[in-house]
Amino acid sequence: MIKKATVLIIAMFITMLTFTSSASAEGSPFYWKDSYGRGVGTIPVLRCEEGTDRIGALCYKPCREGFDEAAGNRLACTGHTYLRGKGTAVPTWIKTEKKWGRTHRYLDRNHVVHWRHGWIYPKKLVTECRPGKDNYGGLCFNACRDGYRGDYEKCIYKTNPASYDRPVLPLRQYCKDGKTEQSGLCYKPCRSGTKGIGPVCWGETPHGYEACGAGFAKSKLICGTTIAGQTLAVGNMAAAICEASEVEICSAASDVEDAAIVAKDGKETEEAVSIGEKLEKSLDRFISAVEDIFKSGSSFGERMSSISRLMNLSEIKMALSGAQVGSISVQLAHIDKMDGVDQELALLRLAASVTNLYLSIQSVRFPQEYDNVETHMSQAVLGAIATYSYPVYGQRSRPSLAEVNAKIAQQKSMTDQELSLRNKMKREKAPKAILGMNQWLAQGQKIVSSNKKWEAILQTDGNFVVYKNGKTPVWASGTHGHNPAFLIMQSDGNLVVYKGTGPNDNKGPLWSSDTHGHNPAFLIMQNDGNLVMYKGTGSSDNKGFIWDSKSSPSQKVL
Repeated sequence: MIKKATVLIIAMFITMLTFTSSASAEGSPFYWKDSYGRGVGTIPVLRCEEGTDRIGALCYKPCREGFDEAAGNRLACTGHTYLRGKGTAVPTWIKTEKKWGRTHRYLDRNHVVHWRHGWIYPKKLVTECRPGKDNYGGLCFNACRDGYRGDYEKCIYKTNPASYDRPVLPLRQYCKDGKTEQSGLCYKPCRSGTKGIGPVCWGETPHGYEACGAGFAKSKLICGTTIAGQTLAVGNMAAAICEASEVEICSAASDVEDAAIVAKDGKETEEAVSIGEKLEKSLDRFISAVEDIFKSGSSFGERMSSISRLMNLSEIKMALSGAQVGSISVQLAHIDKMDGVDQELALLRLAASVTNLYLSIQSVRFPQEYDNVETHMSQAVLGAIATYSYPVYGQRSRPSLAEVNAKIAQQKSMTDQELSLRNKMKREKAPKAILGMNQWLAQGQKIVSSNKKWEAILQTDGNFVVYKNGKTPVWASGTHGHNPAFLIMQSDGNLVVYKGTGPNDNKGPLWSSDTHGHNPAFLIMQNDGNLVMYKGTGSSDNKGFIWDSKSSPSQKVL
């Protein structure tokens, strides 16, 4: 039973390599799917779309510039109004006007009358509103700002129409922490080349391959051959284990005569024996490698792929090529066209198949020495290697052991100066805590306290916000609803949020700290959560407090 299964595995394996050699010189004939778990799905959160405001269970788009939510009606936006004070009676007062005219006359030496011209300030009694006031309905009111019209005590934004309806949007499901939604749950995204189905990421079928159980095969014929060989390998392994347990029924299952079909007379038998003798010294490492692999907790495909890391591939290749056997040479030539782990495992499969064939022949030729439990167990392990040790798709670009060792050696030889420079570059890429003169933030950029606990970020909705631990907002500029926007620490000491993409695309201010007149000045996100502006050029040149966000419980200033 054991030897018959071994013979079939070897025949299928050699047939499969023949198919591969004639069909393609690229890649392995079979790959395991690159599958892995990505964790249990989490429930998505409900929130409004970016750029909308949540009020109760609904989402509203913010009113356009110059409009406010209508009183008592959230569905409407009306022109912005503000109070300009109560009107007063029109006063009667003496008004002084400045105008150009004759100021006095004089006589020249010929006694001719001349007039001098200049500014004169005549006064007259008027009944009208004083400068800076508007007459509306017979009363004087403070003048409205540009873009507004007066209506007694109110100034109303000049717009047409005076109001408009704003759409209401439902709450939507969103996944946090960069997760993707699938079937109502949030999962970590699958890496490139894999497709998520629930909590598992499965390798997608590569071009030129067909789905084949837990893997991919070059053709249906190779798929059937591979699966049949793997099935027989499992049965062979079970039979060997049974035989090793010294149960009487297992001993009866061992049929020595079945192995005679591979014990051919002539040159092929001698060649197989010659190669096998050279590979026999690697047999113990084969056995040990498989035992170690099955003790690890990684997936089966990854376990079989990693076997090449435990073998002396140069020694195995030398033994195979040194025999100068035609059929082996053809397969070695095909293997040489592969690279990386594809090549390593193809070499192992060939070596395992030839070694297995050698043991079968020796069991017939020298039964007293080779027809025993140890040989049968070894053949079972070799059969598993010959049929299961294929790469995991997506790991073909994995560096070889020699490349890994070379990289480690290169890293060890790196000078302290190079390491210092690399670490410095990494530090410079990290967000800084200070915004200096004429420095600015685009949307999504931030300054972060040196203890990493607090950050001040210009969000993509145009709002400049101080967060604790990246989650809890403690202060905001109130400029949400504006995209694009940017924030700049101006050279006049004023911190301003502008509409636009940057200093060269400035479309008007949205908010400011109203601290102009201080040069130089800098802004710092402190470790206590307070966003503070100081006079000076930086922490080492601090010349006093100017402004703060009052976002710290202690409101500490340096």
